[in-house]
Amino acid sequence: MHRATGTMMMIGDAVHNTFDGVLIAGSFLADPMLGVITTLAVLTHELPQELGDAAVLLHSGFTRKAALSWNLLTSLTSFLGAGLVFALADSAPVFIAMLIPLTVGNFLYIAGVDLLPTLHKEKSSREGVLQLLWMLLGVVLIYAVGLLE
Repeated sequence: MHRATGTMMMIGDAVHNTFDGVLIAGSFLADPMLGVITTLAVLTHELPQELGDAAVLLHSGFTRKAALSWNLLTSLTSFLGAGLVFALADSAPVFIAMLIPLTVGNFLYIAGVDLLPTLHKEKSSREGVLQLLWMLLGVVLIYAVGLLE
C-alpha cells in the first residue's frame, strides 16, 4: 500500500514541473540563448530533486519500477507547461512578458530557500566556504554570459 506522502509529493512535483516548463518556454520566447541558460539552470535543479523524489516514492511503498514510472510521468508535465506558453504566445503577449521576471524570481527563491539555509547547517566552515564559492562561480558565469551576449 502506498503512503499518502508519495502521492502528495507526485502531485506537487507535477505542478512544480509544469511551472518549470512555463518558465523555460517563456525564456525561449524572449531570447533563444536565455532559453538555453534557463533550461540548464532548471536541469541542474531538477536532477537531484528527481533523485530525492524517487527515494521518497520508494520509502512510501512504491516498487522501484512504479517509482521510476511515476517520477518520469510527473517530469513530463513540464512539456504541458511549455506547450501552454507556446499556444498562448501570440494571443497573450502581456502574459509572456511577465514570464521573465517570474523566472528570475523563481531562481532567487530557489537560492534563498534551498541554497542559503544549507550554508548554515554545514558542520565545517570549509564545506560552507566551498558552497559559497560554487554559488559565486554561478554568479560570475551568469555575468560572463551576459557580457558575451
